Amino acid sequence: MKHLIFIPTQNNGNALVKLLGNVLESLKDYHVLVVNDYSSDQTQVSLNRINSSQLTVIHNKQKIGYGGVQKIAYQYAIENDFDTVTMLHGDGQYPFEKIPELVSTLMNCRKAALCFGSRMTGDPLGGGMPLLRFLMNKILTKFQNVFLGSNLSEFHSGFRSYKTDFLKQVPLNTLSDNFLFDNQIIVELLKSDFSILEVDIRTHYGDESSSINLWQSTIYVVGILVNTISFKLPRKDRS
Repeated sequence: MKHLIFIPTQNNGNALVKLLGNVLESLKDYHVLVVNDYSSDQTQVSLNRINSSQLTVIHNKQKIGYGGVQKIAYQYAIENDFDTVTMLHGDGQYPFEKIPELVSTLMNCRKAALCFGSRMTGDPLGGGMPLLRFLMNKILTKFQNVFLGSNLSEFHSGFRSYKTDFLKQVPLNTLSDNFLFDNQIIVELLKSDFSILEVDIRTHYGDESSSINLWQSTIYVVGILVNTISFKLPRKDRS
């Protein structure tokens, strides 16, 4: 079995270098792909100094967005015959030590396509999640579960392992290049015969964590509502 760890990064600086060092040292059975989305800090220089056969780095020549970066990574996983790909953010928010548990949980269930690292079942407020983010996560997740007929503890964790067999069936290029991608791919999964699993995790919210501002958050919430509602609307079959 071949397993890939994918780290999207933009201006994560020292946090990324520290994280990579820990991942490469601790998870030697995994290949690591970093997609640097046109960082303006020293991220590219720092990555180029790391010499490891376990590591592949892609530097984007222009910013393509969080969803666009995932499309690159998942296509890489498919083309290089990986069985799974686990997304781990470069800001150190998620516990990389839980990756083997996510992957083993995923692979032990034949019908599963995705295994979440769920913050909402792992004491998010104790890990420093801002109260407003916690409340919005709970409200949006409740709405989506009711509307989509699902039973997830959250829809919005960026710490997740996919089977590439599922990714091969997803029309990736039709999905968003921004933060809505994470939500859209779950909706695609719910249209399929695959299932979703969850593993409890703790998170660490510090200075390096996601820098989505109020305007971006508003767009994200509106996009999620539209995407969720459109799930039930009649649509033309894709050719």
